[in-house]
Amino acid sequence: MINKAAVLALVFIRLTAAAAETPSAKEGRLEDIVIKGAEKDELSAGKPPFDVPFDSYESVRASLKPDEGRFLAESPVLGNWLHDRPDRLKDEHLLQPWNDALKEFTELPLPVRDRLAAALGRPPSAKELRDTSWSLSVIDEEGKSIHKFAGKGLPPETVVWNGRSDQGDWLRAGHAYSLVYKFSESSTTARTIPGPVVQFAGLVHPDGEGQIIGLDSAALFGEDRKGGDVLEPGKGLLRAAADWMRRYKAYGSAFLLRAYAPDADAAQRQAVAARAYLASELGLPPERIAVESSAASSIEQRLDLAVGGSRSAKFPRD
Repeated sequence: MINKAAVLALVFIRLTAAAAETPSAKEGRLEDIVIKGAEKDELSAGKPPFDVPFDSYESVRASLKPDEGRFLAESPVLGNWLHDRPDRLKDEHLLQPWNDALKEFTELPLPVRDRLAAALGRPPSAKELRDTSWSLSVIDEEGKSIHKFAGKGLPPETVVWNGRSDQGDWLRAGHAYSLVYKFSESSTTARTIPGPVVQFAGLVHPDGEGQIIGLDSAALFGEDRKGGDVLEPGKGLLRAAADWMRRYKAYGSAFLLRAYAPDADAAQRQAVAARAYLASELGLPPERIAVESSAASSIEQRLDLAVGGSRSAKFPRD
């Protein structure tokens, strides 16, 4: 008779051996892994985002880098007792806010009552001047009166001159205009008092839709106004004109340079020389600034730069 205990022992040993002999142990393979996905009713049209990093300023990045040399001001003192202004601020690429060579002309107040008080030696009263007449004349270099103010009784503190003659012409840059006061207490007694001289090396005044920048040709080309090269004092004037155009962003405007000199040849040389300097200052090709030149009388000689407006030539923009 077979021993039941022996049979059970053999079965147990067989089962233990079978459990130890797994496929991975026998053949060196892993069990298969089944991944089940969820079912979808529709196809997806979505795409993953296309995110590739790039620099939109790569082509101009080098040009955007500042010139670090301009920040290297000498510290701790920008200037010294030998220089009235720091050398760094004299760089030709910077605006010069201290350059006040141009006068933007709108109106000019002229004192009247103070001149009368100076002539009398005391402030006048309204009662004593009840029958007094007064006048103020603006006289040009040829001795002609171009504008006159007049009144009766106590004169005003000031009168305002708009800078124009009776014919509507603007005063000329670089030319002197004298003020002459006259006070008449009766038909036989009058006091004539000379006033200060009105003179500007550079003027800016409106002209229609544009502006006129008037410059003293004596400062630009010499006292005789016949030179053809821009002198050192004149460079400051032209630089002031260029700074004015930078401040008011007038680069896209039309420019017309007019030179008025003792003869036509001098006027042409002056126009070309001033154009070359302005073009260099503004970084423009010279042909963008049109020029005109003509001979003129001594009272008319100057340099005018018309910026924009109907009197300026129109140019195609490059």
